[in-house]
Amino acid sequence: MRETRRKDEYRRGEAVLYKAGGLSYRAVAKRMRTSYSAVYNWVQRYRRGGVEALKTKPHPGGKPRITKDQRKTIVETALKSPIVF
Repeated sequence: MRETRRKDEYRRGEAVLYKAGGLSYRAVAKRMRTSYSAVYNWVQRYRRGGVEALKTKPHPGGKPRITKDQRKTIVETALKSPIVF
């Protein structure tokens, strides 16, 4: 797990290793200063999908509020000389 650059992914893997080492969910949660349910969920994700399942999923933003055409018009207008107006 040390290959990851993401601290949260490393932390999830660490919790899975503690659990695999024989610690209870509560003991792992206490050691890592997190909740029982977080540790339980990480271990379940690992069991279902391996290391890949512990990776952080991308969170795409919401839909744009303006269309591409509207954006193009705004940029074109902003780039015009003030003299035109």
